[in-house]
Amino acid sequence: MENYWHNFQSLGDNCEFGFVQHRFGSYETSLFRWAAINDYEGLISAIKNSFDGLYLEENLHPRTATLVTDKSYGIAFHTDMPIAEIEGGFDFATSAADRHDTYLSEYDKYRYLAEKFNIVIDSEPKIYVVKQEYSAPEIDLMRELLKCLRERGDASLLYVMLSDQKHAPGEVNRIARNFYVGYIDKFAGASFPDSISISVWEDICKKTWHLHSASGKSHLRRLAERFSLMRAADDRAAKRNSSDLPPAFNAEHYLLANPDVAASGISASEHYLKFGRTEGRPLRP
Repeated sequence: MENYWHNFQSLGDNCEFGFVQHRFGSYETSLFRWAAINDYEGLISAIKNSFDGLYLEENLHPRTATLVTDKSYGIAFHTDMPIAEIEGGFDFATSAADRHDTYLSEYDKYRYLAEKFNIVIDSEPKIYVVKQEYSAPEIDLMRELLKCLRERGDASLLYVMLSDQKHAPGEVNRIARNFYVGYIDKFAGASFPDSISISVWEDICKKTWHLHSASGKSHLRRLAERFSLMRAADDRAAKRNSSDLPPAFNAEHYLLANPDVAASGISASEHYLKFGRTEGRPLRP
């Protein structure tokens, strides 16, 4: 089996995708693998703030018998702090002093996972997976989430929603660069892992990975073609302006030394003559 599962990371809205990854041999834990996310605007805020203030004791509120919600970001985490069901909801079953040691242990764990998330998003390409089981699809909000993720690193988004008459289970569409929508026949509800639609999840992730890989190769080809055209333009410009360029000038070296010039699309020789010489730009890396 192709080992592509480590390229995906869960962003909720509950543990379902974590069980899917576990089923296919991906055991590495992450901040949201076993978390519950209902407030994606809060998640966007958390990512932008690098999770500053996450899991502070004063912000934790019991959500179920085993979950506490961090009210600062609207994210729920599993806890071993005792929780009792009361009329109208849940509350901690022990005093703050009695549960403090457990809280400190959990704080250290979630802060470690938050820092790990920060490192991964800043340095590794990932496809982040979102499913919204209990609310209507929010494509525009997902675009905002993807924008937020890509401001940090090489991130893509797979948004999984229920299939319908137009979209069959297992179908995946690339609706924008780095943004994929997959369709599943059902979500597991609270009955995971037994009721997870494993085969459809596998189909969705496999198709997404193949689409993403092909898209990445196409992007690299386009960059290579653009660079080739720029070099050709540089060669022509260099011939026209050879008398004005320094003897050591090399267009390829100049572009490598000045990546902003390469990104601008202007030829190396033209940039050097108009701007680079007076700016004192380096001629080589």
